[in-house]
Amino acid sequence: MSVIALDPYLYGGIEDETFGSNLCIFKWPEPFSVTPDATPRIEELYHPGAGRQLSPLSLDLPLSIPDLLTPQNPRSLVRRSMGKPLAQTSADILLRMFGSFTSMMARKETFPPFINSKCFSNIPGKENEIPEALVNCMSLSRMFAERTAGTSKLLWRTIRMEHERLWFQHDSFNNWELLAAVQALMIYALMRIIDGETEHNDFDVPLMISVNSICQRLADRIGGGDYHNIISDQKAWHDWVFYESRRRFIIIARILNLLVDMGHSLTCSSLPGFILVPLPSKKVLWEAPNEEVWQKEFETTLRAREIFGVTTEGRLVRLVQEMNRITATNAEWEEWYAGSDGFGSLVMLAASLLG
Repeated sequence: MSVIALDPYLYGGIEDETFGSNLCIFKWPEPFSVTPDATPRIEELYHPGAGRQLSPLSLDLPLSIPDLLTPQNPRSLVRRSMGKPLAQTSADILLRMFGSFTSMMARKETFPPFINSKCFSNIPGKENEIPEALVNCMSLSRMFAERTAGTSKLLWRTIRMEHERLWFQHDSFNNWELLAAVQALMIYALMRIIDGETEHNDFDVPLMISVNSICQRLADRIGGGDYHNIISDQKAWHDWVFYESRRRFIIIARILNLLVDMGHSLTCSSLPGFILVPLPSKKVLWEAPNEEVWQKEFETTLRAREIFGVTTEGRLVRLVQEMNRITATNAEWEEWYAGSDGFGSLVMLAASLLG
């Protein structure tokens, strides 16, 4: 049996003593990583060598990707070729499901399964406000659904402006705003994949580098164990939604990385031996209508002391904490899927690509 460290975010950052002194807690690796020497500033991606600041409000920016990153192809987000016909079919279905996220984003009531409808700010006086990045993304999603050949240029120019705004302002964002920014940027990346390569959306690499950089900024802020005794905090539910949303975003990125080559601008890796771990929490937690319901289900989750993951061979594995170790055993897909939400089908199809 393998000894495996548990992701502290599964338990909302509970202190080690909550589970006993033998629990091995590790800092969850940054969701993305880039080589600093190979990653220019965003200004250089638009104006390499120009030596001036890029205005996030400009509408007519020339776009030039440095040869350092893409010597032959100024594009990222290129579909991978699957070796087997069945895998190709699963990949096609997965991309169609991802494509539906752009329409789901148009209304708060139908947010895709990596964005919670309770993703509100925790700033005093703004507790019930959806972050601006998501509000703008909702509007752009509606524009995307109604796009025509005549409006495509305006749509992508507006998306590029919003992408630049998020990049230039993200240093001043709070944690919820950073999370909302990468969620919105992921939706824009999905729009780009759906639309294909056009003359109006040729900023793949800057878009992916922005995702990467903002993710790293968020990881730098919250680390792996900065939140203690969260279960006794009156905002426990609110904070759990934050960490679960972050975890779901990472899983979305890892599944997308199976389907699309993101190039050198962004890499996305999991724990050795796993392609997806930990899998999303149960539907009853994610869709809890209030804190009382969430608290009851959360306590049940704590008692179970288990998480699930998908190995690089496509197997579903249950990781359970015992007295002084974490044991890994094969799990049944039917059992796990029964408790999942809309994320379940994505995970199962992703696993089928690996089998």
